[in-house]
Amino acid sequence: GAKNVGKSTFVKFICNKILSNSKASGVSSVAILDCDVGQPEFSPPSLLSLTVLTQPLLCPSHAHMVCGDSSTSYATAEKHHSAFYYGSNSPKMNPISFSHAVKELMNDYITMCGKSDQNIPLIINTDGWVKGMGFEILSSTIDIVNPGHIVQILGSTKAKFFDLTSHASLERTIHVVFSHSMSRKEDVSLATTNDSPPTGTQEKHKDSKLLRNLRLCVYFLGGYNSFIETGASFEQCGIVDDDCNIAMKLARMKPYAISFDAISCVVMDEDGNSSICLPTTEEDVDYIYDVFNGSIVGLCSNMDKCKNLHRSIGLGIVRSIDRSRRLFYILTPLSLPSLQSQVTSIVRGQNQLPFECGFLGERTDSFPYQSCDGTSFRCSEVMKCHGFLN
Repeated sequence: GAKNVGKSTFVKFICNKILSNSKASGVSSVAILDCDVGQPEFSPPSLLSLTVLTQPLLCPSHAHMVCGDSSTSYATAEKHHSAFYYGSNSPKMNPISFSHAVKELMNDYITMCGKSDQNIPLIINTDGWVKGMGFEILSSTIDIVNPGHIVQILGSTKAKFFDLTSHASLERTIHVVFSHSMSRKEDVSLATTNDSPPTGTQEKHKDSKLLRNLRLCVYFLGGYNSFIETGASFEQCGIVDDDCNIAMKLARMKPYAISFDAISCVVMDEDGNSSICLPTTEEDVDYIYDVFNGSIVGLCSNMDKCKNLHRSIGLGIVRSIDRSRRLFYILTPLSLPSLQSQVTSIVRGQNQLPFECGFLGERTDSFPYQSCDGTSFRCSEVMKCHGFLN
């Protein structure tokens, strides 16, 4: 379905329905393959993940995210079964790599089922891009996972209509349902290719950029409990944190020190192509400092160069870089044993750090400049200032 038609709500409903009938059906767990890199259900943005659940989903997605090894009363899973760092909030950055990641996660699910003596149903959560290239990516996902059932949720505008009849088969059932805000009698063509945003009066939804910022803040703080403890709130305008408690809490956290020689530094360009940076010369170190300092990175275990894939266990913030000692200082909710045993590279994608994670107050002397990209601040520049380390 398109944006804001109820996909996430339906995923929660069908997952809870399956788990609530576990005694009668003998099914005690559900696997969810999350293909929505912009508004994922169990991870911060830019990750594709396969997560196995044994508990019902009773909270908004930002509350039950998998935040490393942090224990929280809202979490429904301790970790992902497997995940890939994609490096962007949209599959359009590199559709081929996106499809490769979906295929690998599907293979992981098949392997997991082969090792289990239980039936583990699979639910696939997709994003809301259903026109143009988005429809092609959706079609590729359907071909890869080969689902037995497809639930197609149609919205009230032409931009939220799309035709899946080409994916119908004798072995597959397509269930067409309508979002609560529309009537079947509305005159809208299924065959439209209009890519323009919906117009007209609609229910007011929170901006997707603001929701992504909330997810990232909750994740790096270590879970929704920690977010609540800061006293910050989330309103229609976004995160409200007048006292800058989110940035203060992150500034007080002890970072992990990781040697240049212990990990590989990988940079994704705007097309999602990856290149490895080797800190062999002073010019190389200068480049790494400019690109990585104050940025969000994927904490990855290995890189498939042919498919441009990065298996990941989560995200981190490069809090600072010690050039003389050749050390990265990284903030992450992941545990030290997880980092030591699984992380072999840090990957710089296209994610921007939320402004709330770096701003310590307008009267501080730590921020001689700030730059703005649309409605989101580029805090990778802000966090380079020495005052963030105070």
